[in-house]
Amino acid sequence: MQAVSWHGQAGRVLSFACEPHFQLHPVFGTNIYTDDSYICSAAAHRGLITQRTGGTVTIKLLAGQTSFVASSRNGVTSLALDDWKGQSYMFVATPPGTPPPPTAETPVAPAQEEGQPASLQPPGESQL
Repeated sequence: MQAVSWHGQAGRVLSFACEPHFQLHPVFGTNIYTDDSYICSAAAHRGLITQRTGGTVTIKLLAGQTSFVASSRNGVTSLALDDWKGQSYMFVATPPGTPPPPTAETPVAPAQEEGQPASLQPPGESQL
């Protein structure tokens, strides 16, 4: 999962479930990542979860920044990027009481109260 589906929504907070043994994909940045960086891979890079165990992570969407620094952490190497035109995100603490994100078994999250992180349903997609 990437955050590009929520373009133009800086400030929005979203939670994601990373299944155990997820595949590592490229990430760009350190601490702040491009919105096309794979969220589970970036969370492993940040040290919030491991590829082996997975877990729930929460991001906050940010307005874009033009450059991102590369680093190697926790077995994941991020790439540098200059001249980025998209948005970015950073990891934040998952608020207490946040319902688990949708999974293949439970594709729709319960209705969210004001101030709670949204489900990972991209805008414009209908919920079943």
